[in-house]
Amino acid sequence: MTFAVQQAYDKDVGRGIARIDSKAMKFLTATAGDIVEIRGKHRTVARCLPLNSSDEGKGIIRVDSLLQRNMGSMIGNTIVAMEILAIKDDRIYTITFGAQSDEYSDYLPLVEEMLDSLVIQKQEHRAADMTTMPQDASAPNVSASELLVQLELPHKNIDRGDDQIMTISVADKRSSSVVHNAMVRGEVFTPSSKFMTLDEKITDEHGKVSYLWPVGNSAETGEFTVVVRVSSNGYESISISDTYNVRPKNRAPI
Repeated sequence: MTFAVQQAYDKDVGRGIARIDSKAMKFLTATAGDIVEIRGKHRTVARCLPLNSSDEGKGIIRVDSLLQRNMGSMIGNTIVAMEILAIKDDRIYTITFGAQSDEYSDYLPLVEEMLDSLVIQKQEHRAADMTTMPQDASAPNVSASELLVQLELPHKNIDRGDDQIMTISVADKRSSSVVHNAMVRGEVFTPSSKFMTLDEKITDEHGKVSYLWPVGNSAETGEFTVVVRVSSNGYESISISDTYNVRPKNRAPI
């Protein structure tokens, strides 16, 4: 698996965020909001979030100029990911190794040395062939269905002291039939990357859940990011995100 480095979205600049597409997140067993390590010439860490839908399937990673400098990679560089299938105690672990293509072989011995405590079997796999890890080594490879998730934020611009509302709708991507009893988890990230965890909820018979939370009178102003993760038996888990803007509350005219 390879990622081409691209510039971060304007809303992510200075926030330590790396965005990749949903299939790459699944392959890396990462969920939205996880802290991930990025390796180029150097190592750095970032908070992983999904790309906008328009960037899905392009094989890119979006990071700002600070993260690019920290990992020694600039726009247009390619980061190579290697799959290592590690089997120990009847468990399978997927370990990823990343480096720029021209230094891939230089870093590989160091990674192998770090893995000496595991029994490693190296095999070539396409990313699409990998299932969520870890799992029983004897478990069959069953292809899961895909979810269609919609996130509605009616208040895209909201004042301090008001209440934000969010509705999540979950359906089967192929048939469009609603999916009830799906697990919904979420976080709200402030402009300074602090976060608030939303309660776990289960979709109702209409495939929906709703949230309401207050925007404090002293809340940060600027762009907030809502990240939602949805899972259901027989389906691939999916993460989506959206943003809204918090403004200072307007004072009444004197």
